[in-house]
Amino acid sequence: MLKWLIAAGVVLLSTQFTSAQSVEIRDLHSREPLPFVHISCLNASEGLNTDVNGKTSLENLSCDSLLITYLGYQDLLITRTAALAQKTLYLKTDPLPIFEVVIAANHWEEERDKVPNQIADFSRVDVQLTQPQTAADLLDQHAGVYAQKSQYGGGSPMIRGFAANRVLISVNGTRMNNAIFRSGNLQNLLSLDPFLVERGEVLFGPGTVIYGSDAIGGVMDFHLLTTPFSDKPYLKGEASVRYASASNENTAHLHFKYGGKNWSGISSFSYNRFGDLRMGKNGPDEYLQLLRPERINDIDSFVVQSDPRLQSPSGFNIIHLYQKFSYRYKKSEFSYDIYHSSSSDYSRYDRIIQTRNGAPRYSEWYYGPQVWTRQELSWKNQGKTRLTDQFEVKINHQYFAESRHSRRYQASVLSTQRENVNMFSAVLKAEKKLSRKSRLFYGTEMNFNVVRSTAVDEDLSNHSSTEALSRYPDSSTMNIQAVYVALRHELSTKHSLSAGIRANFIQLKADNLNRVGLNLPNTNLITNAVNGSLGLNSKWSRKFQSFLNLSTAFRSPNVDDISKVFESTAGDVVIPNPDLSPEYALNGEIGFMYQSNRRLKLETGFYFTHLMNALVIRPTLFNGIDSIEYQGEWSKVSSLQNAAYTQIAGAWLKASYQWDEVFSSGLQFNFQYGNEYDNGIASAARHANPPFGQVYTAANLNKMRIRFVYRFALEQSYDRLALTERDKAYLYALDNFDRPYTPAWSTLNLYFEYAINNYNSLSLAWENIANQRYRPYSSGITAPGSNLIVSWRLHF
Repeated sequence: MLKWLIAAGVVLLSTQFTSAQSVEIRDLHSREPLPFVHISCLNASEGLNTDVNGKTSLENLSCDSLLITYLGYQDLLITRTAALAQKTLYLKTDPLPIFEVVIAANHWEEERDKVPNQIADFSRVDVQLTQPQTAADLLDQHAGVYAQKSQYGGGSPMIRGFAANRVLISVNGTRMNNAIFRSGNLQNLLSLDPFLVERGEVLFGPGTVIYGSDAIGGVMDFHLLTTPFSDKPYLKGEASVRYASASNENTAHLHFKYGGKNWSGISSFSYNRFGDLRMGKNGPDEYLQLLRPERINDIDSFVVQSDPRLQSPSGFNIIHLYQKFSYRYKKSEFSYDIYHSSSSDYSRYDRIIQTRNGAPRYSEWYYGPQVWTRQELSWKNQGKTRLTDQFEVKINHQYFAESRHSRRYQASVLSTQRENVNMFSAVLKAEKKLSRKSRLFYGTEMNFNVVRSTAVDEDLSNHSSTEALSRYPDSSTMNIQAVYVALRHELSTKHSLSAGIRANFIQLKADNLNRVGLNLPNTNLITNAVNGSLGLNSKWSRKFQSFLNLSTAFRSPNVDDISKVFESTAGDVVIPNPDLSPEYALNGEIGFMYQSNRRLKLETGFYFTHLMNALVIRPTLFNGIDSIEYQGEWSKVSSLQNAAYTQIAGAWLKASYQWDEVFSSGLQFNFQYGNEYDNGIASAARHANPPFGQVYTAANLNKMRIRFVYRFALEQSYDRLALTERDKAYLYALDNFDRPYTPAWSTLNLYFEYAINNYNSLSLAWENIANQRYRPYSSGITAPGSNLIVSWRLHF
């Protein structure tokens, strides 16, 4: 009995001693624990890391002077005595880090100063401060990307004069672009939950060597929340609720992270409910919604809006679910994750506001639920072999479902088109250090799409249904196979060279014989493409560096390009063209970076892109005539054609200055100018948006972050509107000559975050303080007016 009492006493004393030697490390502003922070003796090799909860014991360190380091944070030098006395230590984020890591360039972590591209990054810290409602808003606020919106449920990014299927979306390194990504504005970023984004990067300019077809204007690379392994089992989580006044938004989010020595997982849930969006008070009257269609006693009518600033109908709901499991065995990590997003119906607002002869053009025009389900099984191995230092294999399946529902004013027929895509991908990517100066990146990718498409016309007067012309041929397929290799070589201590090449094989089949309504030809397209890049990084001094990049890019026609039938503008219908070929782009850019005394940082650069064989909508004939009947209306016939070339020139400027430990300021400005040339005639490129940017001043205090942001965009005059945009006068304000144009606009925005304690945080925002009424270029819906956002976050 005595021995047991002595043993219990020893255990109790050792536990108390260990507890007395323990410290915890947290973020100074958010108060969240920081996992795997490195603590070392200042002048010795001894060191250790905090656990997943930011805790560790100092009992195994014999020194008194400690150096605490963590990527993205300022180093902390402290004595052991002081650390044990404080118990909880707080690290400050580094506003101007000397060492930065990027992933988007070659799929693997690399030093930023060795990548010859313009890259913008963002993280969860940005999401927590500004509370973006969608992933498109996140890009717009933090990555220097211009976002277009045809309706409230959406957001189509424009990058360097390109958009839609000429830019690429990547989630965890796997492409999201599928066979029906169209040349018009896309809304697929709606399916990505900002709460799940741990970090992301935008690679500006061509990225087709690594990412393949579509990456002409740039690549948006999103990485979802990760879960670490830990010597001790853990469970942690986060809950958030948010309200925004401009649309009476109500949002809730909850996720749990858990794991042990060789396993980990995450479970996440988000729900957003957005009401009809209210525009600002001060701005062009053309944006007001004076009337809206309404069906009363089974009869179409229209009513005068009691509040013309309320854009109705524009609200919607969306749900996001995410689950991931990981297992570690020796030097291998196996992961499986599944992501599901599903929205409610949401109105195509830019069609709802169209009028004809003083009445609405449509009684109904809405998208059905947008569904995206993504599954991925991956194997990552970091064991060195003769061929690899590390490699990753991914098997991915994505399911997309969407539908369009439209009924013209006082018509009885509701036209419905439904599409779904099953996309299967297999990816192998590897990295090998050839020597002290050279790294090799290589991989292969296979991508297979199956498109299902149906259509039906329902007569609401008698509830009868008939099969109709589908948007695409049912059971169309697209198959992409590719192999790539890239090399990074240090020529000297100052210069490094990057080079890459990719070979692509594309096969596409679309059987038009089973389509109702038109006698269209079948399509069997087989094509290939080879593209490459060459870049030079030069670090002239500790303060100044530059890069030069020459690259090619391509975009292969997809199912949407070669087989779609749709109404592009009122009275114009686009029919398939089976004789399309890939678009090719040549790009050159030069960039400069200057950083002085950890206070001032400047980035600027210039680029030029020449797009050949550009696919553009042009008039054509069908069976020798220029018009056909489509959805009950006689419409002119057009088709996509390799009939033009596009030239885009632009520049960017990004600057930040750290006044002291608390205050900082910065600016970001993007300029692009583009023309499309068809038969020697120049017109403005459709997706060359007006110059835009932002200026900010920020204060980072102990438990508080404040940021004041001035956002702006310059005018897009009538002369700089694309020809297709001039036909959409209902989207624009009118200049002094009653011609459509986009006026310049600016907003003042204030963001505030306060850590109440180590577990609770409060975020407040006031966007568009001056209540400006503005509509971003090419958008169909007016931006939110004065918008108050309140968010509470619990992390445990």
